[in-house]
Amino acid sequence: MSKQVDRLMDFLQKSRSLVVITGAGISTKAGIPDFRSSSGIYRQGGVNETLFHIDYFRDHPDEFYKTFGPLYEQITSAQPTYAHRFLKRLEELGRLKMIITQNIDGLHHKAGSANVIEIHGHLRQWDCLSCRASYGTEGWIDEKVKKGETPLCQGCGGILKPHVVFFGEYVMGLEKAMQFVQTADLLMVLGSSLVVYPVAGLPGYRDENAHFVILNKEATPLDDEADVVIHEDIDETLQKLGFL
Repeated sequence: MSKQVDRLMDFLQKSRSLVVITGAGISTKAGIPDFRSSSGIYRQGGVNETLFHIDYFRDHPDEFYKTFGPLYEQITSAQPTYAHRFLKRLEELGRLKMIITQNIDGLHHKAGSANVIEIHGHLRQWDCLSCRASYGTEGWIDEKVKKGETPLCQGCGGILKPHVVFFGEYVMGLEKAMQFVQTADLLMVLGSSLVVYPVAGLPGYRDENAHFVILNKEATPLDDEADVVIHEDIDETLQKLGFL
């Protein structure tokens, strides 16, 4: 076991108030591609970031759903990875107090984690842009989105938008996330490039005595601030710790 993994193990064993920030890298083993890595959706998937801007969605909902359909099917059929189950175990042990996730895939919920802030929203709800009615992911919505078709409100016929944060919208639960970061004795980042704000700014709210760990396949802008930095496969690294 490397010195960095040894230090991570020591931090986890001593922590009583762990807070974890997760990004797309925690879910790639589940078959969900990330966005910004060299093999991510933006570089290899032929998808422009503009597609996920709220103004573009309002003007071109059919184009969004046509592109989003295959990704939606990947997301909804995915199962939690070792890392998701690992975090659930830390919660059971009383060490993990909160997961702050950038992901919309719902895999932390599927793994059974109870304390999760989905700061970019989730796919369990659909909101009408016209009358503000909300729907759960009912069968007809699920079927339409998987086909790349635009779901419409059954009440007014307006466009339904997934309950996720697009570029140009406010994130969800930011103040609560900041409060948990401030109370952490260990802040751990799993699978986030730490370039998308405001989440990228959350580590700046940690207590000066808190330990800071980054586990991500590629370098992040905050690597120099962290006590432990590991650029290896997340699942393989966590398996070395033996909590499961």
